[in-house]
Formats: sequence, structure tokens, C-alpha cells
Amino acid sequence: MSLHILKILWNRRKSFFGIFFEQTLVFIILMLCAVSVAEKAEQYHSPGLLRTDNTVHFGYMFRQDQPTSQAQFDEMARQMQHVVRNLRQQPYVSAISSSYGFLPYLRPGEFYSKDSVTVDQRKIEVSVSGTDADGWNVLRPVLIQGEWLTDQKLSDGSYPMVITRQLAEIMGWEQAVGRKIQRGIRLYTVTGMIEGMKVDPFEESAPAVILSGKLEMEDHGSMYGEYGARLNPDMQDDFFTDYMREFRKIVTLSNVEPIMGDMSKNKNDIMVGATLGLIFCSIPTVFFLVFGFIGTFGLFWLYSSKRVGEFALRRAVGATKVRLVRLVVTESVVLTLLAAVPGLLLAAFIYTWNWTVVVGVGCTLAIMLIFSVFSSWYPAWKVSHISPAEALHNE
Repeated sequence: MSLHILKILWNRRKSFFGIFFEQTLVFIILMLCAVSVAEKAEQYHSPGLLRTDNTVHFGYMFRQDQPTSQAQFDEMARQMQHVVRNLRQQPYVSAISSSYGFLPYLRPGEFYSKDSVTVDQRKIEVSVSGTDADGWNVLRPVLIQGEWLTDQKLSDGSYPMVITRQLAEIMGWEQAVGRKIQRGIRLYTVTGMIEGMKVDPFEESAPAVILSGKLEMEDHGSMYGEYGARLNPDMQDDFFTDYMREFRKIVTLSNVEPIMGDMSKNKNDIMVGATLGLIFCSIPTVFFLVFGFIGTFGLFWLYSSKRVGEFALRRAVGATKVRLVRLVVTESVVLTLLAAVPGLLLAAFIYTWNWTVVVGVGCTLAIMLIFSVFSSWYPAWKVSHISPAEALHNE
């Protein structure tokens, strides 16, 4: 039967060319959109998504238009310690941590710090951030080996460090705890390993190291201070009010401005932006799919109407209505599969094949096959119900 259908398609290739071209175009556009959606979903669900429910960020920043001195940096750090100490006493505050580039979703990924570390005489570029012992309580990354950071030096004189699983995979470490890593003049010992750490929900976790937030502030200066807090549910507004009250009461420097925000909202803003991008990508896809369905439906209606005589002869020699409909639907499915070949060849050139691409292409093919069946079934069913005697008489 397959050879018979292919022969029919070849003999009527001029009639089918419009449908073939239209379905090829729709397949390619739909494939690009489906793979994009699958990739975004994979990136979002990849390891390293930090817990930002009921969390806020706050801190300060020195104004760029006014001169500052080291004495002002030191004074601001002392005053901020008093602010944080008072905020920790609030009953709705679960934890507060100081941070250097550890809090996600505050800025584009390229503005987070990167540096090279030396591991077994090998230099590797990593993302670098700093926090304190309370950093785990605020964002709760998934710790899969060892322990979280401490604020003290280790007994051998090295400094504690937590790494991501992605760095351990690069080094080929199954057991990361206890490994030594050099950064600048300091020697660090890996005390723990987390599943990953993403500063953007739609980026995959990169090789990263997390160090003492106090050391990072000493190394990078104190033009700004960054803190994170985990709160009881729905207490963000209360926290911001209390923070501003404490800031105005304790901070005496005139060239410093407070900063604050809701990390969940920051994350949602990023997700809305990514979702809008997918929606804008999907609009032309849906447009082509709908009009492609209408066009294919019309072409198969015209095509089936021209085959009334053929269907009547087939009915006269014993073919059933169901068999005639199945013949036309099968022709449509085979045509769709042939139209998918250029799209599959294009996918082979532009994608690195993995399960995400397979899912996207598979969904595209499934949609196109459903599209094909529904656009050809009704015209064939309608024509197959015409009386053979009437059809042959009109012929």
C-alpha cells in the first residue's frame, strides 16, 4: 500500500506541490519554536536554582558623584553592622547574610564576578562569589557533599571554600571535600559541594566557587554592601519599612543611598521577559499553523472533489467508505512525513542533538501529523459519502 500511495503522490506531484511546500515551511517554523521552548524548560529545571521564596536583598551604595575615602568605607561597614544586628532581632526574620555577588537575579549574568583559580597546576575560569555562614540559610542551595562555609580559617591555615558540582566534574572529582584550590595568594580547602548555583533561572549552572563574604569585601573594596534576608511569608513590606527606619536612624553618611528589593519579584521579572520572548516567537508560529491548516484543508477539499469519479469506481469494485477515507488520510500523512525531511535536515545542521532537541522535533512532528490527519479527513469523508451512481452519472 505504501508503494501505491507513493506512486499516487508522484503522479499527482503538481497537485501536491503546494501542500508539500506549505507543510515544509510550517514544520520548520514550528520546529524552531518548539525546540526553543524545550531548551528554556531544560535550562529552568537544570540544577542550581536557588530558593528565593520569601527572600529580599538590601544594602547600600556610595554615590558616584561624590568623593569617598577609606575612612568612610570603614565607618559605613561598622554602621551597617548595627543596622543588620537590629534587623535580626525582628521576629519575622529567619536569617540575614552578607554577600558579594552571591545573591541571584540582581543583575545580568555578565556582571557577576569571574576569576581564575589554580587546581592541580591547572588554571580554570570560575564564577566567584562570597557570603557568610548564614548564606545557606537564606538561599538554601542543595548541599551534596561536606559542609557549608564557616567564618573562620581552617586548622591548617587555609580558608574554607564551597564549590559547585560543575567544577568538580571538570576536574573529574568524585569526592571534592578536602581538595586544595589556589586563588591569588590564598590557599583554600573545599569544605562542601553544592548541586549548582544559577544567577539567572534560564542559564545553566557554571563552575563556581563560594568564599567568605568578609574576605571578598576586603579584596574588592566597599563601594557597596549587599545583604540577603529570609523572612516569614508575606513580610517583605514590613522588612523594607524597618530597614529604612534603621538606615535613617543609624547611617550618618550623606553620600550613601540604601538599596533593596524582593528576590522573588526579580526572578519573576526575568521569567516574564523570557516568556514574552517565547510568546512573540509563538505568535507567527500559531499564525502559520492556523493558516497552514486552512490552506491544507482547502487543497485537500479541492483535491478530493476532483477525485469523485475515482472514488465512485473504487466503491463500485468493492471499496468501503472507511477504506477510501483511510487512503486519503494515509496520503496526507505520507506527504507530511516527506515535507518534514527538509526540516529534519536543517535541524541536523543547526542543532547538537540531545534529548531537548529530540523532544522539540518530536513534538513538532506529532503536531504536524495531527494537523495532517484533521485537514484531510473531513474532505475525504464528505466525498466518500457521495452515491457512486450519482458520481458516475455526473462524470
